[in-house]
Amino acid sequence: MAKKNYIMRRFSLSDVEKSIQLLTTVFGTQFTTEWWKWKYQQNPAGFYGEQGDIWVAESSNEIVGYYAVLPVKMSYYSKITIAAQSVDTATHPNYRGLGIFSNLARNVYSESRKRYSFLYGFPTEMAYKGFLKLGWKDMRINTYIKILNYEHFLSNFLSNYITVQSAKTLLKLFSSIRSISINNVLKRHKGDAVVIKKINRFPSEVDSFWNSIKLNFKISIERQSNFLNWRFSNLFGDYHPYIAVSNKGEILGYMVLKAGKIKNTNSINIIDIQVLPEQEKCFNFLLNEAIRFSEEKKADLIYLWYPKRLKYSYMLTEHGFISLDRLPKKMGYISNRVIFYLFDKEFLFPELEKDWFYTLLDHDFA
Repeated sequence: MAKKNYIMRRFSLSDVEKSIQLLTTVFGTQFTTEWWKWKYQQNPAGFYGEQGDIWVAESSNEIVGYYAVLPVKMSYYSKITIAAQSVDTATHPNYRGLGIFSNLARNVYSESRKRYSFLYGFPTEMAYKGFLKLGWKDMRINTYIKILNYEHFLSNFLSNYITVQSAKTLLKLFSSIRSISINNVLKRHKGDAVVIKKINRFPSEVDSFWNSIKLNFKISIERQSNFLNWRFSNLFGDYHPYIAVSNKGEILGYMVLKAGKIKNTNSINIIDIQVLPEQEKCFNFLLNEAIRFSEEKKADLIYLWYPKRLKYSYMLTEHGFISLDRLPKKMGYISNRVIFYLFDKEFLFPELEKDWFYTLLDHDFA
């Protein structure tokens, strides 16, 4: 077999089309120039110079390797810092096993350490071990699901009708017991009455809402209105945003839904959900709207990421959501992971592991 030669270099804007071809080949999704410009150049946290934080591998005038990180504005213990998310990593199938991924990664890290406090990412199972070899630290993410169609959901793992019905009974019983135990503790929901409104764009008033709520999260992505309107552009994803307002017109919370597939099962994903402190009624109303929307779309389940340590996590259990950690491993559901690569000694992995606030907003990109 002839040796495949390649060179590594900084990305150039003239590489956009060929990079899109590579991403399309590797991931089987038809990416576009408009998508690339939205994701990279229109990112409200910025695009570094004319090249971004991207390195490519080139062979015979074709892009055969691509590694990019995307700037993200973070709230870190009440301070604003700029981190970066590892977003698009691709090696052409004909050029795998040549060290392209690790070589591109090292160049990106060497360059980006000048600008960012740390990197984070959500690796595929294929790439996960490669990241760990490069010095990344990993953390498990808590995932919840609410099963709406037990037969369809369970038929992905069980072929026998009797087994499906038995598993359905057990899962329903488990969900009910957990819900009842929470309700026995819960006397009533605190907070104001709310009206749920579906919106096309997030209003500027979301900025003051976020400035109030972020004090409850030690580490989180900054969710200002310009970021949310970029992040949830319906040009690049079928997002359904809602806000919850009081009788006085004050924003008490918001939520973003999106249809998806989890293990060949139709799902409605709660991409992000935020509520002011002591507004349990608001969280309850938003969850009810997510359930109503999911049933209307005939989804089999509702899926979201939410840290167990946060106070509103008990309301998920109250509504019949189950942590994936409680499902049998043979069902093929594994805990998702976020990984970190630290540049600044001020940023300690134990703090990130303990205090990171996450939802699917952190990961999902159109």
